[in-house]
Amino acid sequence: MRNLTQNELALLVGVDTKSISNYERGVAYPSIQTLILISKAVKYPMEYFVSVEKNNTAFARLLIIEQRLSELITDLKDIKQVLK
Repeated sequence: MRNLTQNELALLVGVDTKSISNYERGVAYPSIQTLILISKAVKYPMEYFVSVEKNNTAFARLLIIEQRLSELITDLKDIKQVLK
C-alpha cells in the first residue's frame, strides 16, 4: 500500500481533501469510479475496501447497486440510439 497524504490522494483521484477525509471517517462514501481510482492510487485491490470482513456490507451493496444502475443507464442510452 502506498503512503499518500490526503492532499496527494485527492489530487490523484480528482476530489478535494475534505472528501478524502470524509471517506476515511465513514462520513461519506466515494462513487465506484472514485473508489477504483483510490484503489489504483494506493495499489490495493478494490475488494479490500468493500470486503465483508471489514464490516462494510452496506457500503458494498451500495457500490453494487451503483454499478448496476450505471450499467442500466448505459444500456438505456444504447437502446435510445437504436430506436432513433
